[in-house]
Amino acid sequence: MSSLIPGWMLARGFAQTGAKDIIYVSEGSQQRYHKVGLPKGQYFRPVVDQSYGSSLSNNSKPDQLTLCYFGPPLFLRGVSESIQAFEKAAARNPKIHLKLLIRLRKETEYQQRYRKLLEQVKSSSYSERIHIDDRYMTPAELKAELDQSDIFLLPFKITVSDSPLVIIESALTGKPVVSLDTPGVTEFVNEFGGVTCNQVDQLSDAILEACNKQTKSGKIDTKWLSWSASVNHLMDGLLSENS
Repeated sequence: MSSLIPGWMLARGFAQTGAKDIIYVSEGSQQRYHKVGLPKGQYFRPVVDQSYGSSLSNNSKPDQLTLCYFGPPLFLRGVSESIQAFEKAAARNPKIHLKLLIRLRKETEYQQRYRKLLEQVKSSSYSERIHIDDRYMTPAELKAELDQSDIFLLPFKITVSDSPLVIIESALTGKPVVSLDTPGVTEFVNEFGGVTCNQVDQLSDAILEACNKQTKSGKIDTKWLSWSASVNHLMDGLLSENS
């Protein structure tokens, strides 16, 4: 947001709300907004639902490397750039395939973007190695698809939410995440040992780097699965203020 709205305007807008403090879901955003005049506030670690599971899974195919993008077919999510980066990486590694799990909606923009995406895939020299799935999936079905992937390519250009849960959901499979260096994204990609890059034209190299990273196994750290643990320190602060 601070890249689109001047800092002084954000600070003035916050002052006019009458709010006492801010809760951030990204430490990067906390630091960035504090520099432009907003309160430092408190940090709340985003988590996923416990139904996500407790163990890392690896159900990928041994004879290929599946690169997975999942999300809407929108410009800000970098889906077109994902295909371009895959094509460059595929030219250097014949085992790489691209899986596009597309979240569709009925809005005209989504439908138009999706048609352009289909045209881009059809015209690709590697179209036979690109697989599109636009089904509505239950959480269990989506998790099964994620578990069958080897690398996640999620090149956010700008995040609508401070910390997209899709980054954490992908990383909790134990597979590396590749993304652009974007506020609210980089800190989580780095924490899980993924790969970030500064420019779109560096994504293919980042993909090939991720190919050499080992899949993690074992139990998922419960700090990513417990909403109550994440909010406890916030509640403690509120109780101490009111005591």
